[in-house]
Amino acid sequence: MKKKQYISKIVMKWLLFCVLAAFAVSSTISYFSNTQLAKQSTKHLLTNSIEDALDELQEKDEKSVKNTLDNLCTIVEGKEFWGNISPARLNELCGLRNIQEIHIIDSTGCVIYSSVPNIINYDMNSSDQSKDFMVLLEEGGPQYYYQEVRQRGIDNVNFRYAGRRLAAHKGFLQIGFEEDYYYSKVVNGLLEGSTHHRRIGDSGSIYIFDMQGNIVSSPISFMGSTIDQTGLKLSEIFAQKALSIFTADVKDEPSYCMYVCYKDRYNIIATQPIKEATLTRDTAFGISSTIVFIIFLLLFCLIYWLMRKLVVNNIERVNKSLSIISDGQLEEVIDVRDSVEFDELSTDINMTVDKLKEFIHQAETRLDADLALAKAIQMAALPNVFPAFPDRSEFNLYACTEPAKEVGGDFYDFYFVGEDKVAICIADVSGKGIPAAMFMMRGKSMLKNSASTGLSIDEVFNRVNSNLATNNQTSTFITCWMAIINIKTGEMQYVNGGHNAPLLRHSDGIYEYIEDPMPGLPLAVIEDFPYQIHTTTLMPGDTLYLYTDGVTEAENVDKTQYGEERLRNTLNHLPVKDIIDPTITCKAILKSVHDFAKDAEQSDDITMLSFKYLG
Repeated sequence: MKKKQYISKIVMKWLLFCVLAAFAVSSTISYFSNTQLAKQSTKHLLTNSIEDALDELQEKDEKSVKNTLDNLCTIVEGKEFWGNISPARLNELCGLRNIQEIHIIDSTGCVIYSSVPNIINYDMNSSDQSKDFMVLLEEGGPQYYYQEVRQRGIDNVNFRYAGRRLAAHKGFLQIGFEEDYYYSKVVNGLLEGSTHHRRIGDSGSIYIFDMQGNIVSSPISFMGSTIDQTGLKLSEIFAQKALSIFTADVKDEPSYCMYVCYKDRYNIIATQPIKEATLTRDTAFGISSTIVFIIFLLLFCLIYWLMRKLVVNNIERVNKSLSIISDGQLEEVIDVRDSVEFDELSTDINMTVDKLKEFIHQAETRLDADLALAKAIQMAALPNVFPAFPDRSEFNLYACTEPAKEVGGDFYDFYFVGEDKVAICIADVSGKGIPAAMFMMRGKSMLKNSASTGLSIDEVFNRVNSNLATNNQTSTFITCWMAIINIKTGEMQYVNGGHNAPLLRHSDGIYEYIEDPMPGLPLAVIEDFPYQIHTTTLMPGDTLYLYTDGVTEAENVDKTQYGEERLRNTLNHLPVKDIIDPTITCKAILKSVHDFAKDAEQSDDITMLSFKYLG
């Protein structure tokens, strides 16, 4: 005889295997993906940082040379100077402007004045190097021309030249720097301190150093030192390919680095700590979520197949026989015995049919008792020990609910969501009976769980609303008002999800409704509804009063409702000692509602919460 197995054991084995496999796969893929994304993002960031630094240096270089050209042109074109130009006067200008050569070229390209006498009458068209500057004489050509260091045509010495078209004369002015002079006097000056305040991310840096490793520019703490003192090794840096990412210890911290050579005399290296570069990014969340979704979809398909094979098919056979029994054919016998559970189920149902009439009678007599028990279970889920937080002196609160005869959907809640933040809420579920109570328990649990994760209160509502609205085939909804209060500062952030506006009394005033021109929709109505957060500040002595519509819609025998205006007036006419004590306030309002309704039957749950901020 074939040995029968428990379905729970079969499903447990397969589910455990699938979950472990999915966890291993998703963890491996997520770790690898996040690492690669972080590295690519860091490479992009380091590349941009180096390019920005190079662009800034180039801009500073050109700006410095341009300013020198502009100043010299202004001087040279002056009437007094132009009429008395000599090599000596031009050399004097060279010394004042920290340059080495000044040449003035006429419209034919001939050097007519120069700080270097033997260059006078030199034809700029005689070499490729000097000929490039003839573009300044072209009609519609540029006003400035900058040339990098290269051999000059007259003697093959490495020089860096720049030129500017003259405004008052046909020709242009040219200045020049010998290579070593240019780098030591001009470039070195531009580089010094150029990256003092540059940051890559929060703690990354850019270092500029010469070929011997002497730091020219860096965070201030490393100025005057060598690159080796940062933890980077000169030999390791030079072994790297330009603009390729590598890892090294910088300031005793593992970092991503990128290196490039500048003008063949200087080196630029950008660094960012690995722990900063690998922080969770939005893209990582999207990738991880997609992977987890795919894995669990596969798990769902597998579990569904198992449940269909092992459970659903047998349940359908049982249901078919139950349908026949429901039609009154009590002679039908259920014979589904493929597993231990269904064997026992068939036996139990067959025994149940034999006593069906007796059980129906007993069920009718137990219905009221069951509803009472369900209501007791529901009420037990609400916090009802007061004072709720006896060790906290910053506030005091009290809440109570008085259910109607049916199991309903009112609830209140309060709890800490941080060391100094307390959440309070009150809500009302549409409908009555067991379905409303179950929806109430689900909504209450979701609100608390979401708020406890540290989400802002609008994000809490967005998440809970989305979850409740999904597959909400009963169209049940929850009106809810919730606030998170910083009990140190009194700052209160709140969201209204279609609930009755609460009342607020300042310590030196009266109760007034908290006006909300655009309250949000109740939870579970529209899946993607965006809830808006509101902020106000409570002062010591301020009191909040929250309630459900069971208070304001309570009716007397004449079908007149208690109403919002009566509620506010009742609160404001309470004795001062009652107003300052949340417990007395709630009990006083409850008594007022009962006195108003008198002999009328209570049609809805009455729920309220009073919160007093003490500061």
